[in-house]
Amino acid sequence: MKIGKLRNILLFSVFILCLSLFFSSTVAVAAAGNAKIFSDVPKHWAQKSINAWVERGYIEGYPNGKFMPDKTISRAEFCAIINRVFGYRQGSFLNFPDVPKGKWFAQELDKAVAAGYLSNYPGGVIKPNNEITRQEVAVALTKVLSLPAVTQDLYSKFEDLEKITLDEAMAINSVLKYKYMSEYTNKMFAPNKGVTRAEMLTILDRAVGTLYDQPGIYGTPYDTLVVNGNVTINTSNVTLRNVFITGDLYLTEGIGEGSVVLANVTVKGVTKVGGGVMINDSKLGSVIVASAYGRQLRLLAQGTTAIGPLDVRTAAKLEEANLVGTGFTNAMFKVPQGAKLEMKGSFRQVDVESSKVKLNFSQGIIENLNLNLAAQDTEVILFSGVTVKNLRAINKAAIKGWGTINSADVYARGVTFEIIPKTVRVASGATAIVNGKTVTGPQSSSSSSGGYSNKSIPFFVDGYPKVTNVRTTRFDLLLKADETCNAYYVVLESGGRVPSAKDIMAGQDARGRIVPQNYRGQARIKGNAVVSVGIRELEDATRYDVFVVLENRGTDIEPAVTKVTVRTVER
Repeated sequence: MKIGKLRNILLFSVFILCLSLFFSSTVAVAAAGNAKIFSDVPKHWAQKSINAWVERGYIEGYPNGKFMPDKTISRAEFCAIINRVFGYRQGSFLNFPDVPKGKWFAQELDKAVAAGYLSNYPGGVIKPNNEITRQEVAVALTKVLSLPAVTQDLYSKFEDLEKITLDEAMAINSVLKYKYMSEYTNKMFAPNKGVTRAEMLTILDRAVGTLYDQPGIYGTPYDTLVVNGNVTINTSNVTLRNVFITGDLYLTEGIGEGSVVLANVTVKGVTKVGGGVMINDSKLGSVIVASAYGRQLRLLAQGTTAIGPLDVRTAAKLEEANLVGTGFTNAMFKVPQGAKLEMKGSFRQVDVESSKVKLNFSQGIIENLNLNLAAQDTEVILFSGVTVKNLRAINKAAIKGWGTINSADVYARGVTFEIIPKTVRVASGATAIVNGKTVTGPQSSSSSSGGYSNKSIPFFVDGYPKVTNVRTTRFDLLLKADETCNAYYVVLESGGRVPSAKDIMAGQDARGRIVPQNYRGQARIKGNAVVSVGIRELEDATRYDVFVVLENRGTDIEPAVTKVTVRTVER
């Protein structure tokens, strides 16, 4: 074979290889241009969005060859799309009385309820064929995207939002702020108006942004790719490299047990992590770690990575390796009761805000570890070689292992140390058991050199508060604390905003409205004695949240809010 001919063959082969690499790394949202043509889509205002989402396989047309873009979308159809886009695949095997067995949407509705973005109506019905309303879409998006509350008031100008709940108002406020939804008319939001198929897809365009839904390497080999708006990854085995994201980054539940890789990625907005992720040489702002299913999520920071504050809402494993950047700094754990947490690295501040958490710290340093009032019965295991510079326990906890604690401040009774801290300071009324020996605080405030309170903090005995004798319109609330104190409670319909301790003690909801007299109250608890409070005049087949606080006598620490959920019996 002649050299020239061989050279041409080799050049052609290189060209084909480069072409294949180019197409394998293009943005997953790019339409291939051969989407199915529907007779009612050409020249429609949402034609581009419709073609793109149909091309990706997230929505289909009808057998008659039409897409029907202006037809309102049902609750079932809405759930099917959201589940596909955000990777919700797990259900709770729920049965709804108005969903016949075998219907295609039964599983989709089950997944939506399990994921927490859709609620059933009183009586357990789900109304699958009802049109999804604008306010329902706003609430669902807020939950799926973990949108924060917005202080700016954007909804009061609308004349048709007077009868909505506070949670609905806050959700509408958030989607307006992020421009995922807009006003219907100048003075109307139209909260109860149905959302059309075309409107739904354009809302998803804004919220989802650039979608990567196929495994592969995306970005550029050398230069930085700027992506305006949000980025969503809903599958595992994705590598995002040399990308600057101006909006938020969503790593969804679709990642499952796999993981994604961020290499030299900068996120100006919030990063929400719903699957495992390796973060290399990247800069992330605030990060939310949340799994709808409570699975443990692993975050590994390497290289020059710098990460803002972590809001951890699920079991998690936080690791630093081969790090020259700041890596993780502050972490707040508001996780399900009993969740397992694993940590490895250097942390400036760690706050635990949940009870019975198991925290294993295997390597590194924590400058400030705060076991706050809600962290009752937390267990901390410090491996050999690790250091906690300052530990603060405001509720009973157990600190075990072979690590080092430089300084410990104890504000509660029942804090035990297998490790002997270099310095232990115990507040008045509190006790610490250090290596089997009991250390008590000073008996009066005048004998305390550290300015500690001379009052102790009461906490609930294991298993309390709880409800019993649940009927159609009533139930009994059982309370038991470790010492004599006052308990305050309010009863609200489930799904609303959590009131503060101050609100509950004032008999108010989170909006500052006085709760009906039979739905609020105060009880005097004697130490380790059970008190029963009867809650009456409730609605049947209705879920209620009971919020309870124990009054801290003379301390400057805000009481923890404890919630118990109960559903009354259907008539």
